[in-house]
Amino acid sequence: MLALDAETASIRSDITSRDLEGYQVTAYTVSKAVRHGDISKSIHKALRTNVREELHRLPEKVVDKVFKLVVAGACPTYFVSADAKADVAASQIDYADPTAAGEKLQEFIEGIYDDLILHFRADSSHLFAENSEFSSMRRKASWSRKGIPPEMGGEADSEDAKKERKEKLRRERETIVERDASEGTERVEAVVCRILYNR
Repeated sequence: MLALDAETASIRSDITSRDLEGYQVTAYTVSKAVRHGDISKSIHKALRTNVREELHRLPEKVVDKVFKLVVAGACPTYFVSADAKADVAASQIDYADPTAAGEKLQEFIEGIYDDLILHFRADSSHLFAENSEFSSMRRKASWSRKGIPPEMGGEADSEDAKKERKEKLRRERETIVERDASEGTERVEAVVCRILYNR
């Protein structure tokens, strides 16, 4: 029988038989107490690091939502504070009922997509406003500015042409927003499925 020493912690292997003619058996001993709190804390920290690495460049709000969902499924017993406990409890999924679990996961992914649409829409409207009308007016050639008649080489913009340009810019921006939100949602879905797969 092996004796366990709770003060010095490590897992060691010991080759008990060096006889070349017989069987070679490797034995492992645990030399320190295994504490549930320490294991939960390590899992919690590893999950947080992993989710942040997998979802880099996505908004912090989205990364936190994903982390709360996966930590509730992978390590539901570890809580840092009462607020974290309430967040994790709200994110827990009842895997005993596959239909309800699937619906809750689908709602979660749809919520992530909506959050990403809002984030990228706000981000792109700032970028497009910066790069479209005002900056392009500064870069226009002098002959295309207002006040120069078309006979002298100036360009007269009709209201229809302006509306068409704005609509085209809006469509381009919306296409980019939807593409970025879809790619971000796919990354989130991959992380959630990989971490919660065994459940």
